[in-house]
Amino acid sequence: MTSIVELVLLFVYLAQVFPFRAMSQESLSNLTLNSSLSPSGNSSLLSPSGLFAFGFFPLSNDAFAIAIWYGGLPPQQRTVVWTANRNEAPASVNDTLSLSANGGLVWRRSGGGGQEKFINGNITGSAAVVSLLDLGNLVLYNSESEIIWQSFENPTNTLLPGQLLRAPGELISSISERNYSEGKYRIKMQNDGNIVMYPVGSIDDRPYAYWGADTNFVGSIATLTLDRNGRLYMINSAGVAVKNVTNGVFTGAKWTVSYIHLQPERSQSE
Repeated sequence: MTSIVELVLLFVYLAQVFPFRAMSQESLSNLTLNSSLSPSGNSSLLSPSGLFAFGFFPLSNDAFAIAIWYGGLPPQQRTVVWTANRNEAPASVNDTLSLSANGGLVWRRSGGGGQEKFINGNITGSAAVVSLLDLGNLVLYNSESEIIWQSFENPTNTLLPGQLLRAPGELISSISERNYSEGKYRIKMQNDGNIVMYPVGSIDDRPYAYWGADTNFVGSIATLTLDRNGRLYMINSAGVAVKNVTNGVFTGAKWTVSYIHLQPERSQSE
């Protein structure tokens, strides 16, 4: 019988990102009420170390995803780990991202009469600054430096070290490695403590499941998380680690980090 670890790795893969270097494009360290991002100007925010970037990720010369990615790497290795408004058409070269006190991060589209889209969900209070942390977490703060929204609480298809996937949270695959719209598969941290993969659009019921980890014994209010050595594990309601899904692959490299990524469907020819 295939083990839990093998089943998990069949659907999500563990990758290693090695020493990074600074990006050459224009970037900011924070986004305030008086600043903005645009593909034609300051196109991204960088985390303090430069490991992560947030902003306009190029898909082509005139199309961009609004995303978080590993920024301090050569272009061909810059893996996207989070995308905003992922089912929207890509941004264009004249679009902007700015901070509105009442609404948070605003994406202003240059076409269609300057339509506005909010990157974050509903927030309580007024936004004052946006920062990208070295964990890869995009955070909105109010004027009291309190967090009012964060990308770690709104995952897409990737789980980063230190990020918590709480029940009933889920990861949803992308259509492809370059099309970040929602794909066909989702893996869910259920309220009963089980990790289950379903088709997108199905109800959460056993007949529809592709795979389950059979971790119900962990109990309700369980959480899935990952450490920097690649150990994917579960925490119970008391905050105690109770189940390793993977054991980790520590390499000893100073800047090695891991991530769990729900792969898009592969074609029959791959």
